[in-house]
Amino acid sequence: MIMSSNSTKARRVVTGVDEDGKSYVWLDGDVPKNAFFNSTERMTIRTIWATDDVPAPLQKKHDPMVDWFPEHEFFPKTGVHFILLTFEPGERVSMHASETIDCLVIVSGQIELILEKGSTILGPGDCLVQRGTQHGWRVIGDEPCTFAGILMAKKPEDG
Repeated sequence: MIMSSNSTKARRVVTGVDEDGKSYVWLDGDVPKNAFFNSTERMTIRTIWATDDVPAPLQKKHDPMVDWFPEHEFFPKTGVHFILLTFEPGERVSMHASETIDCLVIVSGQIELILEKGSTILGPGDCLVQRGTQHGWRVIGDEPCTFAGILMAKKPEDG
């Protein structure tokens, strides 16, 4: 699946439990517009689902993504965010440190993970656990790079 960052489509299926206690598809459709964070011509970040708290409520009948941004920040302070991020070919992201633990899976394309001491190329199916370290990105090749990720808040005592 090659997804251009110019695409506003990202099908999201969310399950629920009905009045009889039976599981069903509660939501099925595009990610709401308020779930897009800082999208540009060169990158699109979709927050598929997010919660401010862990453990998270399972049966709440509210789609948090309908009114998520700009009230919330991209990186969770106390909860967990599920994202889908697409960078266009040639895109570079300068060195930065996220104050989260990020579990990422490359869906399509290739990207170079740049660290303070070295770098590595990641491709489809590769998994990365980014633990708040300094890092940057550079898309490799002529196709967009899309990855899915779970961003988890860090413990407050971790500074």
